[in-house]
Amino acid sequence: PVNLVAQSFTADWSVSLPTQWVFLDPDGDGILTAAELEDGIAFISQRVLYAVVATYLCLYMHRARRPPEDFTPEDKNWERPGALPSFWRGMVLRRGLYVLLNLVLDAIACVAAGCQWLKVCGMDPVTVITFGGIGGIAFGLASQSLLSNVIS
Repeated sequence: PVNLVAQSFTADWSVSLPTQWVFLDPDGDGILTAAELEDGIAFISQRVLYAVVATYLCLYMHRARRPPEDFTPEDKNWERPGALPSFWRGMVLRRGLYVLLNLVLDAIACVAAGCQWLKVCGMDPVTVITFGGIGGIAFGLASQSLLSNVIS
């Protein structure tokens, strides 16, 4: 709906921004045109879409590795060789390698989804990961506000 509203503006539509809002204008001339507004909204909605897809893929990966409700390690129906029944058996019995593999896969999926959400917020995920956790988020937010202050 937001993209549809942005596309509904005529090609010659523009608005003059007050001096304190000039940082919203991509080319910095103080006049926000329909094309600039449409490009900005499309860019933001694309980032949100990527983040939502990454989050759902993370949830799918987490749920797909869970054993079925009727799975028990002693059940003869699950004795066929294969990677997935072997993985499920190791998870139910809490064997070290399988639990470690499950944690690593969950961590990779969560970091991938989290990086997409950091991009939505305008932070560079590499900077946040480099400086580590909450300190990296604070550094990313500080550098973002410093950059916007320099531009304005």
